[in-house]
Amino acid sequence: MAIADILSSIGISETATRSALSRMRRNSTLDLRKSGRRTLYSIATDVAASIPGSTELTMGFRDSNRSWAGDWTVVVFSPPESQRSLRQNLRDRLRWLGFGPVRDGVWVAPRCEATTAVAELGDFLPDNAVVLGTPTLRGATTRPYPAR
Repeated sequence: MAIADILSSIGISETATRSALSRMRRNSTLDLRKSGRRTLYSIATDVAASIPGSTELTMGFRDSNRSWAGDWTVVVFSPPESQRSLRQNLRDRLRWLGFGPVRDGVWVAPRCEATTAVAELGDFLPDNAVVLGTPTLRGATTRPYPAR
């Protein structure tokens, strides 16, 4: 398995790789297609549709040349218990956008403007959600992250 070979070069076992791929299939993150004896994986269509708007936010995270004006976006939500799947889908989408959880139902991100968050989260936001863009948070700094 080519994926297992690649990941083994960085210390991830074939068992762990197969387990992760299986989990990603169950969660509908990956699609699987067989071609003869080969198994081909691809990103699920709905997951792929969520990537373009978030590529700049997630793929450039460690880019030390990327400027940051110190703006933060906070998303606060509490979907009703009857919408548990909405909650998980919203969390997954927030991660794609570079948000991290502060506590249950409160997520924060640097560099993701509130308008971008609202546009990208779309129907995943429950009616009682609040999206707040602010240039200041207590303890926040306007300096970019140091290069490692």
